[in-house]
Amino acid sequence: MPTITLEVQDSLKAVPLLEAAIHRQIAYIAIGIEKTRKRIAEFEQKYGCRPEDVDSIVPALDPLERVEWEGDVEMLQRLEAERQLLETVRVCG
Repeated sequence: MPTITLEVQDSLKAVPLLEAAIHRQIAYIAIGIEKTRKRIAEFEQKYGCRPEDVDSIVPALDPLERVEWEGDVEMLQRLEAERQLLETVRVCG
């Protein structure tokens, strides 16, 4: 696993702050994931299909709604990747 080195004046104070910041960010991302999943589920319920099936099932989907739906799917993927990365971070002090 790659290592990142930070230089701080007081590692006894910095390590808990960094750990708390990482945990807080994971919590914020989890909230974002929950909200994004909810929006995607609302689209799925409204159109009766999953995003990857939309072309064959709902060919006349409003272009703005399509962009919003696709954006939510992309956002969910990014948020899940960020959470997964942050969950592997270990602060050593």
